[in-house]
Amino acid sequence: MGTPITFSFFKLYLKLSFNIVLKYSSFVILIIGALSIIGGNNIMYGSNYVYTKASTGMMNTTKNDLETLKGSYSFCIFMGVSAVILFLIYLLF
Repeated sequence: MGTPITFSFFKLYLKLSFNIVLKYSSFVILIIGALSIIGGNNIMYGSNYVYTKASTGMMNTTKNDLETLKGSYSFCIFMGVSAVILFLIYLLF
């Protein structure tokens, strides 16, 4: 829902061509995917997070951390594939 609204905003109000919007949208989507991995790593290895896990007595913390990290990488791959598809569409037009 957000992508068509963003396309129409850039197209109508900023008078940008569709190709430029596709190109920069692919870069933004790729950056969002990369930031998901960085954020996931920072949360898992932060000292406050480790201290909270130890003080609350959470069980199976390593398994939960690995599932969270796997989710971050899956999201990054999905966003990367989406960015590549948008960039290929940009190259075709």
